[in-house]
Amino acid sequence: MLAREGGLVFQNPDDQLFRSTVEEEGRFGPDNVGAGPEEAKRLVATAIDLMGLEAVREKKPHDLGVAERKRIATASVIAMNTPIVVLDEPTGGRDEEGIDLLGNLVDHLVEQGKLVLVVTHDVKFAGRHADSVIALHRGQVLLDDDPRMVFAQDEALARTHVEPPAVTRLGKLLGLEETLLSPEELLVVFVPKV
Repeated sequence: MLAREGGLVFQNPDDQLFRSTVEEEGRFGPDNVGAGPEEAKRLVATAIDLMGLEAVREKKPHDLGVAERKRIATASVIAMNTPIVVLDEPTGGRDEEGIDLLGNLVDHLVEQGKLVLVVTHDVKFAGRHADSVIALHRGQVLLDDDPRMVFAQDEALARTHVEPPAVTRLGKLLGLEETLLSPEELLVVFVPKV
């Protein structure tokens, strides 16, 4: 059964959510991929905790805002405990705190040995959390490498209509040789170590 191998978090959480409470939403996946009652309970509790949803556990998902619904949809897939997790445009509609929470989740899942595929136009997020970036052009793989190498390929990347992260572009304007992926890397260049 494919559902045991991979979970997909839709770009629009309203296409995914249909249960009466956040907890029931989380239970749907584990219950349908064969988790026993105790394991399902544990998986749901972990997913709710990872996504910061304890305070809304008993609420109706559709009574909550888009950012919370996105976290609920993500938690419902995480609770399935699949080896592959696909996140479709996961940063859209989230504030900075929500994006940080999502980045921590991606890092956590990777540390657990899961394959996390993030379909995104958010190059800042990809630069911070991806081990590999694949840039597509008209359905074909144009670039496939680590983020530094992909974001250094100005001419090829321009064909994808996606710009590198702002800090990467700034580093290039300043004539820096290394491709930067975060503001912290920029600071290291200009602030002497104490």
